Amino acid sequence: MLQVGGTLCAIAVVFLAVLALMGSFVGIPKPQDIIMCIYQIGFGLMMVGGEWKLKSVMKWFRFLSTYFGLGFFYIFVGVFSINVGRWYQWLVGAIVAFVGVCYALMGKFGFDRGVDLDKIEADQRERVMIYQPAGQTSDQVLETPSVPPPTVNAAAAAQRHIAESAFENHNPFETQDFGRPAYDV
Repeated sequence: MLQVGGTLCAIAVVFLAVLALMGSFVGIPKPQDIIMCIYQIGFGLMMVGGEWKLKSVMKWFRFLSTYFGLGFFYIFVGVFSINVGRWYQWLVGAIVAFVGVCYALMGKFGFDRGVDLDKIEADQRERVMIYQPAGQTSDQVLETPSVPPPTVNAAAAAQRHIAESAFENHNPFETQDFGRPAYDV
């Protein structure tokens, strides 16, 4: 019952934000109003994903996996919607905030949403195993840093680089092989 109410609230937030966004282009739009509408659309879509426990939403926004986190997110979106200022947005914002208070109370009293974050992590590891390089385990693939670790001492690294490339000539105009000039004057 509450999931249906939460979904309807999320759809109302998105619908009103789209209407406000379309209406803001009638006159001279304020950049602040356009940005707020775009955020409301994004938050409304996150609310729908959180209500229906979509894996991609639960993976990136883990706070939506508990009633407590979902409730405070609803309260935030409700207050954000009230901030816009039209009477119908005040109404929807108040309803969304009320649903958020209900969710937060459910989280406070120990209700569980039934989201299995370990299963989401296992699915991620399974996908990584499919695309892993030969000879590596999935743990090595997940833990392999994409950026090399920073050098502790930059001065020492610079001196080491100069020493390694001391005998290389990087200027093509100075000399070619055998010490001859690269150009004729």
